[in-house]
Amino acid sequence: MLEPGTAEALEVPVAFSRFHDAGLEDYYDACLAPEFFAEWMAARQEPLRFPECAGYKVPLFLGGEDSTSNLEVSDTEVY
Repeated sequence: MLEPGTAEALEVPVAFSRFHDAGLEDYYDACLAPEFFAEWMAARQEPLRFPECAGYKVPLFLGGEDSTSNLEVSDTEVY
């Protein structure tokens, strides 16, 4: 799994063809950071639209802070 915020490649021990069926279920917290996302969404109080995502304003590998204040709405295709 590629993590654009940290510029890391993470190993998920599930075949790519099974990732959505098994990987996300087994590694939900590690892959999706649901509590972090929920915290950001609670402060935002507006749902994301298709094709938006939450992305770091300043990526962590460029010295950005790993906090919800460093998140913004981004175009999924660009991010």
